[in-house]
Amino acid sequence: MTSSLAPILILSPRLAGLERRFSRDFEVVRLWENTDPASLAASGALRARAGVAAGGWGTVDDAVLERLPNLGLITCFGAGYDNIDLPACKARGVAVTHCPAVNDRDVADLAIWLILDCVRKLSGAQDHLRSGVWEREGRTPALPGRLGGRTVGIYGLGSIGRAIARRAEAFDCPVLWSGPRPKSDATWPYLPNLASLAEASDILVLACPGGEATRGIVDAEILARLGSEGVLINIARGSVVDEDALIESLRSGAIAAAGLDVFAAEPTPAERWKDVPNVSLTPHIGGGVREAVLEQADMVLDNLRRFHAGEALAHRLV
Repeated sequence: MTSSLAPILILSPRLAGLERRFSRDFEVVRLWENTDPASLAASGALRARAGVAAGGWGTVDDAVLERLPNLGLITCFGAGYDNIDLPACKARGVAVTHCPAVNDRDVADLAIWLILDCVRKLSGAQDHLRSGVWEREGRTPALPGRLGGRTVGIYGLGSIGRAIARRAEAFDCPVLWSGPRPKSDATWPYLPNLASLAEASDILVLACPGGEATRGIVDAEILARLGSEGVLINIARGSVVDEDALIESLRSGAIAAAGLDVFAAEPTPAERWKDVPNVSLTPHIGGGVREAVLEQADMVLDNLRRFHAGEALAHRLV
């Protein structure tokens, strides 16, 4: 029996946990469970005029759009949209929206934790206690270095980059930044390119967009410029870093440490990091706090309702 609610497509399994929230107002169809023509037709997917994508997960390109001729809106759950082919959407008359500046502070908080973990070796200290070494032997972990006074270089000064800069300053860290072009309202010193930023930084934080323009920009050369005392933090996209070069740099001591919340392939295999030293890892949770998720869900629902009501869309990209 066909639902009386308008169908919407959920384009990524990453969003499956939000289906109950969406299903109050719409008939929810899982695209990844309906890939052949027969199931597409039977599921209601072909009737759907709107789809919900997860920023950074699941490519939406012209091939996907061709299979869904009635689609008129893709609303991205999250600020990122590098997995959405915007020119293809524009050519087919498909509007695209996203959820900007909702979890920038939360991502910045995690960036600071990764910095602290890399510099102060906090996870290792906890393991030292939990493993019983402290109790058995009375030894405390080897002394780490001080965070205050280290120069934090931020590549990408959007809302997340700015939030990281403000937090770094609170730890008495000088802040530098770089990006495609200077910004007149930025108060931190600007360097003209990533190479010069890496050379000038003790801690290099990646907060830039993903996509082809930034793919692999942190390679062996940039890591060498960061140096053997340098720390790399990536809360941007895994595609920004040449991950093989990073692992080799950590093993060889070309850089001191790295903190990663994003990876080349997600979920990243645990075995890949098993013997990699001096790396702090979290499973892409930078923006994953309850308040931000609920706010983004409300923004997505608002645009779905606007679209079906023929109203102007919020935070429209194309």
